[in-house]
Amino acid sequence: MKQEDFLKLVDKYNAGKCTPVEEALILRFCEEVQKEDLSSHWNLQQEKALRDQMLYTINQKIKQAQIKSKPAIQRRLSIYGQLAASVLLIVALTWMLLIFFKNNTEPNKPYLTRNTSQGERITIALSDGSTVRLNSESTLRYPETFDGNQREVQLVGEAYFAIKHDTNHPFVVHTQQTSTRVLGTQFNIKAKDSLTKVSLVQGSVEVSLHPKANAESESVVLKPKQEFVWNKNSKQVAVREFDLYAVVGWKDNIFNFQKTDLGGVADQLQAHFGTEIRFADENLKQYRTRGVFKGASAQEVLKSIFSISPEDCMEVEAQEEGLFIKKTYCH
Repeated sequence: MKQEDFLKLVDKYNAGKCTPVEEALILRFCEEVQKEDLSSHWNLQQEKALRDQMLYTINQKIKQAQIKSKPAIQRRLSIYGQLAASVLLIVALTWMLLIFFKNNTEPNKPYLTRNTSQGERITIALSDGSTVRLNSESTLRYPETFDGNQREVQLVGEAYFAIKHDTNHPFVVHTQQTSTRVLGTQFNIKAKDSLTKVSLVQGSVEVSLHPKANAESESVVLKPKQEFVWNKNSKQVAVREFDLYAVVGWKDNIFNFQKTDLGGVADQLQAHFGTEIRFADENLKQYRTRGVFKGASAQEVLKSIFSISPEDCMEVEAQEEGLFIKKTYCH
């Protein structure tokens, strides 16, 4: 329902022409949105005008009920019932306004959206001098210029943020489940599937869960080399230390494998470089490796892995379809 449609419904109610179905719709909306926290989008002037008009209409109906010929006790009960219904209806109106005016109270300023495909990474320069390194298969939505009290962006996927310090204008990154508030710092956010991770490299950040996450955890302030982990499925929050290369190495083509099987290595390299990797024998996927590797391509990383253990007799071959890993003759 659009805002104009809702306003027409309010007019119908004030005119006494609202059908029982429409009144039921109001109550159903109330039940559906009470768990949402949309107070930041509240428009007090619009809400007060509509609420006052509806309250006036309700009072008029109560006065009409008072003059009807009913026994005194029955009349009082009827009036009390209407008052209770009035309160419920105003509560419903309040929550509906939060929904319907959500997209109508923000400044009409242009937003930009940048997307990356598999194997693609881009660096985005924001208007305040901050930079964002967007990982593959991710999306960042941000205003062309920051002109409010806060600098706010929206992220789906993974990105590394280097934020320009500005005490008067906090920087906020919104994901589907969390909001991360900073003044100036460097941190990584990965929000994919059921896990959201906020990893702080330097500075300080405050991470909070959205109310719709239905979690009991309050906001958490991270110290450098700490990360916030939220599991949507288990509704669990963890704060722990993290390995720098393992979390943010991706932006510099650095990979930290700790007893990782070759199948897992191939999956990471495919996602990072967008290169298909196949195996001559599925058993090769069980081979485990560890170490920090850097390369400008998936082939370079694999060659580095195989060079440290030549006795395993494996090699990577570039083919038209991608990369092919196979056993080779050992001297």
